[in-house]
Amino acid sequence: MINTSNTANVNTNLDDIMNEFRVGDKKSNIIQLNINTYFPNDPATRIASLLEQSNNYSNKTYRMNFDPVQEIVLKKMIGEEVLNKRLIIEEHDFFKGIFFLNYYCSVIAKSYDVIDSLYDYAKQLERVDKHKDPVIADVVEKVLQNSFKKNIFVSDHAERGTREAYNSMKQNINLSGAQFVKPSPVYSSAAQIIKNTVNNLEQNLSTIESRADLNALVFTDAIYPYIRTDSNLPMVNNLLEKKDFLNASITALQIASKKYYADHIDKKIRGSV
Repeated sequence: MINTSNTANVNTNLDDIMNEFRVGDKKSNIIQLNINTYFPNDPATRIASLLEQSNNYSNKTYRMNFDPVQEIVLKKMIGEEVLNKRLIIEEHDFFKGIFFLNYYCSVIAKSYDVIDSLYDYAKQLERVDKHKDPVIADVVEKVLQNSFKKNIFVSDHAERGTREAYNSMKQNINLSGAQFVKPSPVYSSAAQIIKNTVNNLEQNLSTIESRADLNALVFTDAIYPYIRTDSNLPMVNNLLEKKDFLNASITALQIASKKYYADHIDKKIRGSV
């Protein structure tokens, strides 16, 4: 037989205890904490999570020798059209250069002829000094020349095509809570390779959401030194703050291309004087 009076006493005691907790909570000075303060969104961990969740972007069988970690970076991030090209870049700048070219060729220009121009330039350097290869500054210069000659973004149709190409590079990845999951050592090492390609805009690595965002950020980072003193630079920074990596990259290229055009004309005028 159940003694209901005892049950009632238990319920009363529980109510009293809960009331005491509520009163104590009101009297306490506990404040709501931002969890990111204690678990910061580390860029390398975020990139590692992106790599680990991403499908291969290419399944290229490499003619060149890369270690397994480098192969992960290339297969997850670089398109096969670029990997099939003859590409010579100074070793220290190789990954930044191939990211830069992959984004420009695949998303913006929708053409890969600039890589052929860069290869010809590398061969010219080789004839002068067999130990000298193009560095990232040379790669950017060739892209600016190519952009100038092709009048990139002269029409709305061109910009629509760029957005479509950007979206096709994306893959829906869930990076929320990435800072709470410890990535495997292999993907951590691969992420470090990519993190090292961003020297000017490191703070924006913690906001990337996709493979396309990451490619666009490396591209913008490579151009950044050319536009650092330009009056339009705040436009690029504002777009980056809004996580609009596509338009940030387009705007950065437009600013740099105009500067290249102005310098090109200035050199012609000076040469004719």
